[in-house]
Amino acid sequence: MFDQTRLWIAKRLADVQLHRWSDSNGVRTKCRIPGSDRLIAAGNGLMRIQGGLSECLRCREWIEWEISIAHLLDRDVRPLHHRTGITLPMIPGISLAELLKSDVCMDHKRQGMQCAGQALRAFHQQTVTIGGVIDWRVSHGDATCENVIIQGSDNRAAWIDFDMRHRLSVAAIDRHADDLRALIWSSAAMLEPTGFHEVVSSTCDGYSDPKVIGRMREMTHQTRRPTLFQLAQAPLRRVDFERLRSTICAD
Repeated sequence: MFDQTRLWIAKRLADVQLHRWSDSNGVRTKCRIPGSDRLIAAGNGLMRIQGGLSECLRCREWIEWEISIAHLLDRDVRPLHHRTGITLPMIPGISLAELLKSDVCMDHKRQGMQCAGQALRAFHQQTVTIGGVIDWRVSHGDATCENVIIQGSDNRAAWIDFDMRHRLSVAAIDRHADDLRALIWSSAAMLEPTGFHEVVSSTCDGYSDPKVIGRMREMTHQTRRPTLFQLAQAPLRRVDFERLRSTICAD
């Protein structure tokens, strides 16, 4: 019963809306909802208590971070004049989450997960200077299957939504392993347990960095019970989490 309650709370947390979206002529506008910074402060405090590595960025930090990442990815992201949001290009395709929930064959889903892993590793190889830290190896902070777009026949993937960020003090390998974990766990939550091996093998084949993959497996092995944030990313029942954990650690 306790684990069911935690899963229910996590799902409610995942449903909290911090932004409003609108689309027009190939441009998307993303605005922070007024008063959300207070919710963010409370949520970040809860994540720290539970040992989370990420934090949700307050409005000003979020806008600056989105623009910094846009420069790395060669995207045209601009702040709105009232500094409560951004405009950004619409990226064609569907999210990996949509692909995994669709009726396409497992081969297409496997290809999508591999592309997402490849794009995540390429993203991790980028660096920025931030908060006095020079050449900080970037990470996502919320690298779920909802936040990566699969671009159809182009066999490419594009990461989006950078309103969360790992804390700057966390080592790069731990941040990168946490991103890989989030991608694998959230993808597994979209499939039946019979597909867990496909999730792990396809995503790791795409990511293809043995050090980060090994660290991700260590971190998963050490996780006896997911935090509320991890459950919000990947709403897995306890029995399914144990199956996924065994699959990750056995591969």
